[in-house]
Amino acid sequence: MLSYLLIESKMRISQTKDMILDVLTEVIDIKDVKSKDYQMFVIYEGPSDVAFEDIGINISSDLLMDFRLYESYMFKDKIKMEAHMLFIEKLLENISFNQFMYLKDIDILKLSLTHITHSDYVHIFKRYIDDTQMLNNIKVYLESNQNMSEAAKKLYIHRNTLIQRIDKFITVTGIDIKMFVPGYVIYYLLTH
Repeated sequence: MLSYLLIESKMRISQTKDMILDVLTEVIDIKDVKSKDYQMFVIYEGPSDVAFEDIGINISSDLLMDFRLYESYMFKDKIKMEAHMLFIEKLLENISFNQFMYLKDIDILKLSLTHITHSDYVHIFKRYIDDTQMLNNIKVYLESNQNMSEAAKKLYIHRNTLIQRIDKFITVTGIDIKMFVPGYVIYYLLTH
């Protein structure tokens, strides 16, 4: 499973690239690095229990630089990951640089709801983009105030079946719709 970090800086990334990579090499298995003038994509393998937000704060204070760090979810397919990189890069253009130092998918989606097009939905819903049954289950669950029992009754399915479906959705998309804000964002996307 591959994941990536997107590190953006106000100064040229080449000035601090080696120092950032030295820190990251100690905590993740880096597979590839792609750099642009003010950005660096660090691709790594395996799930990580590293608190990248804390690492970002440490790097920022050690290097005395302004930057922001985006942490992706996991991808099985390198091609899908690279498409997701372009998607996130596009959405980040609409978010003020100083607004956040650390971002995950839900943060970007929440801040970019008005900039997301229907062609972007594949990056959000991943393999469930065309699964009308799953998307309907999610919609009914969210319309039931995230109440599993009530939603299961409305869907005429067993509560455990709905729990399994919700958990699969969360695992695949990385968006925990059991929480209010992520649930709201997904509901907004499902209904607009």
